[in-house]
Amino acid sequence: MVDPTRLDTIASILLKNRYPFLPVQPHSKATRELRWTRYCSTLPDNETAERWIRNLGDHGVGLVCGPISVVGIDIDCADAAEAAAIEALVVSRIGKTIKRIGQAPKVLLCYGVDGETIRKRKIGKVDILGTGSYFVGFGIHPKTGDPYHWIGGSPLDTPLVDLPLASADQIDALCNEMAELQGLLMSRSQSYRSRTDANIATGVTRDPTSGRVIDGREQHLADLIWAAYWRSHTTSEAIADDAWEAFVRTTDLKRPKQDSNAPWDYADALVKARYVLASGKPRAVSSTIGASPFWTDTRKREFAAFVALYVAEQHLPRSLVAVNNAMLGFLRGNDVCAASVDTLAKLSKLKSDRLKAVRRQLVRHRLWSPSNNLGGAYNTAEYAPVCDCLNAHPKTRR
Repeated sequence: MVDPTRLDTIASILLKNRYPFLPVQPHSKATRELRWTRYCSTLPDNETAERWIRNLGDHGVGLVCGPISVVGIDIDCADAAEAAAIEALVVSRIGKTIKRIGQAPKVLLCYGVDGETIRKRKIGKVDILGTGSYFVGFGIHPKTGDPYHWIGGSPLDTPLVDLPLASADQIDALCNEMAELQGLLMSRSQSYRSRTDANIATGVTRDPTSGRVIDGREQHLADLIWAAYWRSHTTSEAIADDAWEAFVRTTDLKRPKQDSNAPWDYADALVKARYVLASGKPRAVSSTIGASPFWTDTRKREFAAFVALYVAEQHLPRSLVAVNNAMLGFLRGNDVCAASVDTLAKLSKLKSDRLKAVRRQLVRHRLWSPSNNLGGAYNTAEYAPVCDCLNAHPKTRR
């Protein structure tokens, strides 16, 4: 009889159905396998599988994500309605598939991948488990003490080739929509907002243990450069020195830059410092601007929640939420967003003309205010969030 919690009873079935897998420790999500990422692009060979069956038969099984395997969309929401809304969005965009339950209402949707590298990332309360990830498919959940179970089929009765496929482009577009949807679902209650909700508005993700920035590092360095500029450093070297010291102290630099294998170094700060100094932007003259900006992360979260609820109440396009959150991520030390149309359009997954139209709507609804809409040096216009939104309610504000 097949016991789906044990590797020794299901390993041969997973090999037959072409799922790369690895052993995970009993009642755990961890593996002791070294160099397990090799299985992102290849199946375990028969000798390895037999060794696992012989020595680790009581272990659970992790399914390895990669270009010849699967991508997992892990909806880590304790709120059943929110989890169901996100799941419905995913299914509407990629298709109905098998899903794994460990600690309901949290759910993981499993899709096939046809030779594409899908990068792993976190969007609010959703983890995209792409290449270089694995998830527990079979075993005992360490918190509930119950077996993981599958709905709509499982890898034991659904060959990998029969799973609906997810492409990298589909996942990229879905991530943007999930960020918008979670913005619309955000409660104004502070207790409901998590650290990951803040990432939607601030553009960076921090490790919950160390507090170091792990994603959005380019944005983080740019913010530090602008903060150094507003503190009235007069040379590009002084700006870079100030920002680089803070960047090293607050950022995970173990991984290379996102789009290359090059490590981060001081030259990255110096290039940005020279650009900022050449921009000719006026420096802050008030002690309330610059090192201690009005738009703290907390106020950004509150503003993002207000806009999301306002958009929902007014039945406005959800693209307003995406553009609003993108602009919040680019607030500089003088509390204005000076990001270019192209930058905001790329982040919001909109064409440039559409981005400008949405930004005009944000102004028309008195959510943002143009402070230099003719464009200054380097042809960048400046926009500021409207502060009185923080003390208003979407239903009563006109």
